Amino acid sequence: MAALSKLLNLLKSLTVSLLLVSPTTLATNNVIFNNYCHYPLYFWAVSTEVVHDEASNYVPAHDTLVHRMVNIGNPGICLKIRDVPMYEHGRQSILQLEYNIDWNDSKWHWDFSAIDCALGVPATEEGYCPFIGGGVHVYTTGDDATCKYAHCLGNHEADCVNTYTRHGSWHGEPSWSCPMGNDLIIDTCTSWTPARTYINGKPFTETDYQPPQPQPPDPAPGSSCDEPCDYFGPVPHSIEELPLCGSC
Repeated sequence: MAALSKLLNLLKSLTVSLLLVSPTTLATNNVIFNNYCHYPLYFWAVSTEVVHDEASNYVPAHDTLVHRMVNIGNPGICLKIRDVPMYEHGRQSILQLEYNIDWNDSKWHWDFSAIDCALGVPATEEGYCPFIGGGVHVYTTGDDATCKYAHCLGNHEADCVNTYTRHGSWHGEPSWSCPMGNDLIIDTCTSWTPARTYINGKPFTETDYQPPQPQPPDPAPGSSCDEPCDYFGPVPHSIEELPLCGSC
């Protein structure tokens, strides 16, 4: 358990962002969050240990964050996504983006789900599914025929494609694989910004909450300046605008 805790702490540090000035080319084996909403997005990287609210990762409105995939073996990493910085007391209002790296087959597996929220429930009620009322697209830099895609274009089951909307396992369930060297991308509020989750009878705001400010992670011993960096900045016009590390 101690080893897993260290890995999850490493995962947290790898998700912290850097503001980079000179865009070059796209790094690979990342999860890229493009938040087009008028309010922030929060997510927690969860495996098998208990995760607390303060472990959230913060993606401001109209910004991008690049989360580096980390291999910790089964069951992989589940990115729990909300529109408020509360995970411990709001687990029925979460979207999930899961990945698991398979080095033996040189690929990673992924899926997107809305099983930890209640489709069709308004923002005023417990269980509200954040973001999807305004459109959520999940796709890769690989071939759609191989790596697939998922989206929800509204707050009802019929609005979702290639998305888990119920618990269980079945033939043809929406679980996909993609060759190593590609990125997994999630765009939120692709059509418009939906209502935000209500807390204490009103839409949540950051007035009484100050999210942790992104800080650059310490360079790993022997790391190369050419390795991929995390990115924190405006949503790029194209994937190619995302950068690699330019200097240490």
